[in-house]
Amino acid sequence: DIPSVTVVPDNMMSYQNTVTQSTTQSTTTQSTSTTPSLQELQQDLLKNIVHGMKATYNIKSHEMFYKTDFSILSLAQTQNGSRYLQECVQNSYQNDQFFTLLFESLYDNFHLLMIDLFGNYLVQTIINKASISQVKRLTNHALLHFYDIAIDKQGSRSLHCLFNSMSQNMNTYMDALSHILSQPMKFISLMKHNNGSHTINNMLKVFPASYLRPIYDLILQYFYELVCDKFGLCVVKTFLSLSPKQYFIT
Repeated sequence: DIPSVTVVPDNMMSYQNTVTQSTTQSTTTQSTSTTPSLQELQQDLLKNIVHGMKATYNIKSHEMFYKTDFSILSLAQTQNGSRYLQECVQNSYQNDQFFTLLFESLYDNFHLLMIDLFGNYLVQTIINKASISQVKRLTNHALLHFYDIAIDKQGSRSLHCLFNSMSQNMNTYMDALSHILSQPMKFISLMKHNNGSHTINNMLKVFPASYLRPIYDLILQYFYELVCDKFGLCVVKTFLSLSPKQYFIT
């Protein structure tokens, strides 16, 4: 008699299907355990993040930066990917391996994340975790794209978070302000922009009045032009409510 042979199909899991499939598998008395490769771990991690699922393997967060076949930037620009990276940052220490690698991996593209629908939340989380020297580096990078960031809805929020961190080091703020005001007419145009006016209002609210004199002087210089614009008027109102009287009473 020819003995019957049971063929056991491979257990393939599809991350693209949302419908749960139940299958009956035959098992053999002998089983072998294999350790997944780093590439398999990374692929599994990425697929699960993108689909909002928990990873099958317990992969260490910092391993995603080694020999990866996916972009951390692209991951940060997805809803689930940004949320996952935010959780990793919140659970990390300021100078640990994961946070340092993430910071350096995204540094050249922080201006893109600051105006991204999902990436801006990750940027804010990173700023809140960053050291003073890292905040200074982020500030220098953001200044290269300041006006593009400031007129964007998400960008205005990111800059507000950056302003709060800059307030811990006023030297960084003064250097940044000097750079921003080197183009005064652009700054005035920013005050008359929907999102830009929010950026200026945040600056007026975050930093001490003694450090805002250059902005006050510019507002007074273009006072009439600003009060004739609905967004500029909002900036003037903030200026009048927060600034010492000697700055606007002549």
